[in-house]
Amino acid sequence: MEEEKKHAMFTSFRAGRSPKEVIEFFNYPKLTVYDQTDEFVAEAKRKVNKDGNKSYANRSSPTPSTRTFQQDSAPAHKSKETQAWLLENLPYHWSPDLWPPSSPDCNPLDYFNLGMVENKTNKHAHNTLDSLRAAIVEEFANMNKHRLEMVVAADGGYIEISIYVCPSFNKNC
Repeated sequence: MEEEKKHAMFTSFRAGRSPKEVIEFFNYPKLTVYDQTDEFVAEAKRKVNKDGNKSYANRSSPTPSTRTFQQDSAPAHKSKETQAWLLENLPYHWSPDLWPPSSPDCNPLDYFNLGMVENKTNKHAHNTLDSLRAAIVEEFANMNKHRLEMVVAADGGYIEISIYVCPSFNKNC
């Protein structure tokens, strides 16, 4: 198995993702993921048993960093020279082949803000580019600041939002 795929799975396991989530997220074969799950658990147990004074989380990580370097698939990022340098200097990076599709965890701006703005600005047709620009600017200006702060505080992860639903048709609720 390619080392970077194995690393991507181990990183996901360390982040608390289940094998089922890894299968769905990366679209890897079940057998491969479950084999790697067994290997990950065995490796973590060996490390914990070697020095019982250290926590599972600290011992299961092969590097002090809990971060993985990732770039998108822009031509400069995909070049052979760039990928060779990353592999040599940053062994814990994801190649452009492993770019997670539709991942709000890896790119909250693209999948949270832009999607929300697009939904609101496309409710009606715009006859001019200026009309579309004005609608986009207005939507960004009207965004709920508290909601954006929650997304940032969650580091792009999932957030819970309480929605108050007016029990009557009175718009003054």
